[in-house]
Amino acid sequence: MSLNILFSNAYSGLRAAQTALQVTSDNIANVDNTRYARKVVDQEAAAYSGAGAGVRVAQIRRVADQFLQTASLQAQSGAAQASVTADLLDQVQALFGLPTESYSLSSHLQELFTAFTELAGTDPTRASRSAALIATQEFFSRAQDFAAGLTDVAAQAESRARDDISRVNVMLTSIADLNRKISEGAASQLDISGLQQRQSEMIDELAGLIEINVQSTSYGGVIVRAFDGREVAGFDVSPLSIENVGGEARLMIHTDGFPPHDVTDTRGGGSITGYLTFINETEPALTAQIVELTEQTAAELNRIHNAHSPAPPPTRLEGRTVSASLDAALALQSGTTTIALTDGAANITAKADITFTGGGAGDVNGVAFTDGASFLAALNAALAPGSADFPDGRLTLDGAGAGVLVTSAPSPASAPGFSQSFGLNDLIAQGDGGFSVRSDIMANPFALSLARADLSGAVGSGPAVLKGDVRGADALGQAAKNPVNFNAVGGGLGGPQTLGDYLSGVGSNIARQTDSAMGRKANLEAVALEASARRASLEGVNLDEELVQLTTYQQAYNASARVLQAANELYEVLINIGR
Repeated sequence: MSLNILFSNAYSGLRAAQTALQVTSDNIANVDNTRYARKVVDQEAAAYSGAGAGVRVAQIRRVADQFLQTASLQAQSGAAQASVTADLLDQVQALFGLPTESYSLSSHLQELFTAFTELAGTDPTRASRSAALIATQEFFSRAQDFAAGLTDVAAQAESRARDDISRVNVMLTSIADLNRKISEGAASQLDISGLQQRQSEMIDELAGLIEINVQSTSYGGVIVRAFDGREVAGFDVSPLSIENVGGEARLMIHTDGFPPHDVTDTRGGGSITGYLTFINETEPALTAQIVELTEQTAAELNRIHNAHSPAPPPTRLEGRTVSASLDAALALQSGTTTIALTDGAANITAKADITFTGGGAGDVNGVAFTDGASFLAALNAALAPGSADFPDGRLTLDGAGAGVLVTSAPSPASAPGFSQSFGLNDLIAQGDGGFSVRSDIMANPFALSLARADLSGAVGSGPAVLKGDVRGADALGQAAKNPVNFNAVGGGLGGPQTLGDYLSGVGSNIARQTDSAMGRKANLEAVALEASARRASLEGVNLDEELVQLTTYQQAYNASARVLQAANELYEVLINIGR
């Protein structure tokens, strides 16, 4: 063996051992980094002109397992989605409150009915009437607060989703940039393991935001695809965005040369999917159920209030605006209705007995009418000096100083009565801010309809209402037990049920979804932890093994150094001999 070959072997050993020591040092430095995949040095024999020339480093590679990485990424995506869902639903449940908590919707609804029940058991004073009205207002205000809270949670979810999308696009750009550097490094036979490690850490973070599929490339980089298989990062990037499509927040991919592609999938994982599912499904469903509850509560309270009257009766009844014309509104009426005027002692001074025969026709005190105009003419004649009018779509009954009373017997009996249909004596009004107790009744609690009118007598008989009559208060209190025909909205059960039962169903649904989300979060986090542990057992750094490797490479370095020293000494001896 020539001295040159000896020197070459020694130097190659030194370089290989030095590289291995650096790699081992990197591994030890990252022993606590759970996302770090340890590196190993692959060495091979070097040859020159067919003769051995020592050793060289073939490659520095990361110890990564594609199957374990895929399993870990999927587990991370699922756990992130479940965590977001559980967090949002937990906020919703806190907004709704438990039935035992004073601020909860259930407590406010119960307080509403209790206030009217107590009112029926006393001689109603201004204070007790006001207390019942305040309890009613507080229920509707609390329902509006809950709906507003849902909107706030949804807005928060959308804001976080957009923040996550921004982070996703930054990471996709970085992954594509690293792909180019890895490709260039591999072509130049440079160490690309550090670039691959940075890329792997980004992919791990990315999986918590959106569900992805990762495909390794021949040059050592990766291709990242959305869960529908569409490429989002390779050498180029297809950025993502959240856009409003058809009233829903959708996750879109933008690829050059193609129209935006919708990849929204509630079955997918990642925090963004959790946010979009809440925005598009959970919040609208719960809002629809709360709207249905408040609408049905208002309708039931108005039904009862319209069937009763204050004592003394008001001198003017002004209905709500109806969407249809008077002709169309009358076509919906059936059965019989009586409208009467009363004097200061509540005796009947004028009376209009109305019979509806269908299609907007009928008669008033035997005088036939066929449309809205002839109806008003016949009604005005019967109620003179009182009057009836339909300005701006609102039926108005004016007693010209006399009290105005209305009773109805619709057919079938479950159909809305005449007063209820036109909202002549509603308790609850609907405005831009939602439902509320009518401001004039709130200002004058004695306008609360607690008596039940009797208009069966002839003109001159009476009194038609009694001041001590509290059957209306009793009926409002008993409304808690009345079956109401609910619409099936937001995934809730429709059909006949009490207001309390429907509200309990909404609360139970929220609690059930929250408990399910919490359980799913715990299970998927356990799966993610197990997947990460198995991945770390293969890819992670074992300090004992690295210390053994460190000792081995140190000894190899020392051995190569001794060979180099011996070759140097031999070279000096040969030179001295030549002298």
